Amino acid sequence: MLKKTHSIRKQTEIKVIFKLGKTCKTKGLLLKVKDNNLKKYRMTVVVGSKVFPKAVNRNKVKRQVKAFFLEEIKKNDQQKDFIFVALPEIKELNTQELKLSVKKLISQV
Repeated sequence: MLKKTHSIRKQTEIKVIFKLGKTCKTKGLLLKVKDNNLKKYRMTVVVGSKVFPKAVNRNKVKRQVKAFFLEEIKKNDQQKDFIFVALPEIKELNTQELKLSVKKLISQV
């Protein structure tokens, strides 16, 4: 489970990361990364209602991405802000492919 101190909640912070962050992309996921001056990582997952109209599906994707992210970030501790954005192609991915996408994105950073 992701702690509150490790999540990005403010819209202004998200906009800054989108504007100044580095972009990486795989099938189904887009990652924006920006260095922060904190001694910890922070992250959030954005899944639009156009990608999944039902909130149940959006929340499921968010939970899965957060879980896979936590597995990978424990291996290499980084002091960065991460924003994962779900793309429409994410519907075609199964759980294993989604896990590989998250792993690939984090290794590119």
